[in-house]
Amino acid sequence: MVMKKIMQTVRVGFMLLIAVSMFASCKKKSVLVIPPVEAHFTFKERGAYLVTEPDTKFLVPFGITTVAKEDVTINVSVTSTTGAVEGTHYTIASKSVTIPAGKAVGFLEIKALFPPYESRERKDELVFKIESSSSVNAISTNNQYLLSISGDYDVETLLGDYNKTNEVLGSNAYGPYKTKISSVKRLTATTAEIVVENIFDNVPTPWKPIIFKLDWSDPSDFIVTLNQQSGIGDASSFLGPTYAGQDISVRAFSGQNGTFSFNPNKLVLVIQLGVTGTGAWVTVPYTVTMER
Repeated sequence: MVMKKIMQTVRVGFMLLIAVSMFASCKKKSVLVIPPVEAHFTFKERGAYLVTEPDTKFLVPFGITTVAKEDVTINVSVTSTTGAVEGTHYTIASKSVTIPAGKAVGFLEIKALFPPYESRERKDELVFKIESSSSVNAISTNNQYLLSISGDYDVETLLGDYNKTNEVLGSNAYGPYKTKISSVKRLTATTAEIVVENIFDNVPTPWKPIIFKLDWSDPSDFIVTLNQQSGIGDASSFLGPTYAGQDISVRAFSGQNGTFSFNPNKLVLVIQLGVTGTGAWVTVPYTVTMER
């Protein structure tokens, strides 16, 4: 599979080289198209705000596609799917963000009130939408941002697609491709179990989902581990045809935990690959980095 991925990359690169050469030989003059200035949430769809003490704050990110020669004003509406009330559960500095001329990003400050979340039981979700009254239009695919607020992390914010997944196995790198966290199960106050689909991007016969454990009991060291699992896929996908029909096992790589973060959603999975029932394990880690 690794060789297949490398050959696919080489073929694509060769085809692009041909396309560029053909384009360069064309005598038509190209027309420079300047894209319009549009607003977005820096292409993020959600964030997680942990309220651990009275003075915690959260900055909602905003951006524009092209720097402008004048200030850009982005107006937003804020609603709640859980009944959070402004002034009771949170305060917001403004519902307007100004991105200065020559700049491309800005932030809106929100502050949760500590008492409602002190017990760690309350969880809220705010929905930020870019309004049409803004001085520029919003990108239709990123005009909404969901912010979860709680006295503890909301692991459900990790659910969904990770379109910027990259992997390294030995000297072979591959990506980006899409993985998905299809389910989350809370185990304790500071641990959870997640199911990750499409690791290795083995087309047309994808590997089975792999289960990982998240642990954020140490605020300075969020780790990802996994127990040994088998029935993952065909070992020939990464070891070649000699191992066709043999099963893949996965386990934690000794001495190397993975890491993760809630905001932004990012996971680094460190895995050891092996052939089930043989005692044979790959001696280098297989590292998968998942980003939105």
